[in-house]
Amino acid sequence: MKADKILYPGTVWWMLLLLPAVFFGFYPTYFSKLGSPMDLLLHVHTFFMAVWVALAILQPLLIRYKKIRRHKTLGKLSYFIMAGALVTGYFTIRLSYHNRIEEVDTAEMAADPSKLAFIQEDMYISMIYLSWLACFYLLAIFNRRRMLYHATFMFAAVLTVLGPTLDRIIFRVYRYYGRGFDLFAEYAVFCLIDLLLAGLLFYQWRKGYNTKPVLISLAIYLSGQLAYMFLPQTQVWKKFVGIVLS
Repeated sequence: MKADKILYPGTVWWMLLLLPAVFFGFYPTYFSKLGSPMDLLLHVHTFFMAVWVALAILQPLLIRYKKIRRHKTLGKLSYFIMAGALVTGYFTIRLSYHNRIEEVDTAEMAADPSKLAFIQEDMYISMIYLSWLACFYLLAIFNRRRMLYHATFMFAAVLTVLGPTLDRIIFRVYRYYGRGFDLFAEYAVFCLIDLLLAGLLFYQWRKGYNTKPVLISLAIYLSGQLAYMFLPQTQVWKKFVGIVLS
């Protein structure tokens, strides 16, 4: 089994599109404001995520051109990069949570508890994508000696980049046409991720490969997406957010 045949043909090249997508997605909220005062945490998180995305693009290329030793060396480096990305990701979400609460007048929030509830519900998307990234990366590392499993789970981990990126692009299109944000953006990205995994499932099945890792990946994504329909509105979630992000 060749490593570059496990995923879609040309996947290593299509992944290069992540670079302009991430740039345009985060340009209004980050790159365009680099000359303005910003919390250091945002710069640190951006650094770790940028390095990880670069590694995610580079690693399949090293396998393709049989640079196995370099692939393993960078793989070990990714342990520290991913740890930094996840830790700073959590604190970035926490910072956003507290900043949004501070934007609402205390008396106004006390008079209308739904304002706090809405902020807590809105944290689900950020937290689920961060959880997905951690889950798939760990699955890929635990299965680093099983090529099919490792490549498939790492592909699923890379797909988590689509959420924060495409959500922002769709939101900017909405604003250009004078529309407010709605759930279409979230579900559109969910569907795209599911379709990519479903297509990979079909591709690997046709190739005669073990489809267990892609089925596990699809199940994990679908579980989080289905939970999005009801979990954020529950008191359990609101208490969870209040404890975890306090």
